[in-house]
Amino acid sequence: MMKEACLQGVGLGLLPEFCCAKEIKSGDLINVLPEYKSSPERGVYVIYPDKKFIPLKVRKFIDLLESH
Repeated sequence: MMKEACLQGVGLGLLPEFCCAKEIKSGDLINVLPEYKSSPERGVYVIYPDKKFIPLKVRKFIDLLESH
C-alpha cells in the first residue's frame, strides 16, 4: 500500500529496496535519501507450524531465502 501511495504522489515512504528497485530504475520512484539506512536492518522471517511436516516446496523456498 505504501509503495502504491508513493507512486500516486501521496508522499514519501520507507520501503525495502527489493520492493521498489524496478520503479526506481524506471524513474517512477526517486530515492530521496540514498545515504540513509534504516536501523536495525530488517530481516525476512519464515513461520511454519512444525518442522516434522514441512512440504518439500516450502523447505526449498526457505533454503532459497537463506541463500540470499
